[in-house]
Amino acid sequence: MATDVGSAEHAQPHGDEKQQEAAILLQGVTFTYAGRPLILDLNETIGLGEHVAIVGESGCGKSTLLGSLVGLTKPEAGQLMVLGRAVNEENIGWIRSHVAWMPQRVEYPYTRVREMLQAPYRWKVNRRRKPDWEAIAYAAKALGLTPEILEAHLSELSGGERQRVEIIATMQLGRPIVLMDEPTSALDPASTNLLVDYLHGFHRSTLVAISHNQHFAESMDRTIRIAKL
Repeated sequence: MATDVGSAEHAQPHGDEKQQEAAILLQGVTFTYAGRPLILDLNETIGLGEHVAIVGESGCGKSTLLGSLVGLTKPEAGQLMVLGRAVNEENIGWIRSHVAWMPQRVEYPYTRVREMLQAPYRWKVNRRRKPDWEAIAYAAKALGLTPEILEAHLSELSGGERQRVEIIATMQLGRPIVLMDEPTSALDPASTNLLVDYLHGFHRSTLVAISHNQHFAESMDRTIRIAKL
């Protein structure tokens, strides 16, 4: 199922009831870049437990939109709601504690895979959690990785291996909302199929992923297509 957005004609109904049902609610959201519109008057509701792909041409504002849900970018107009709370300075700490965010490119100050997987649990927001190495090993197998990869140096990994490790790190945090920017960009078709099966197991999580991979996008519950203005 695909939804084209970018103008008011695609608006969806809102209200208190809609906010309570939604994991993510976008109301009249507009983004601009260098004086030109990127996204204009966007209205969308993403339900609890829904898996949604955001698709569209490069430069249409997909990453800008995704980053806005954790306060990395700010719309020129409109309102963003995550789990019933407005995305603003007052709420952003709480929102970030309920969202797992996987950006497209990350440089890590670690040398080994195990260090990278342990790192999020040193953050204050995760101080009561510990990595579940059994679950991590299971996820690695599900994504076509060998157990030995946990002891490997990051520099030894291929792009696809590194991306799958990043996916494991993201999903193991157990957040109710997961945001991913191009999680299949370094994956071959076989690895993409494994990822699709793996993510289907997280049916209680709300997942929003940017993707140019048609197969991956079609595996989601629906797609939101951002038109380039």
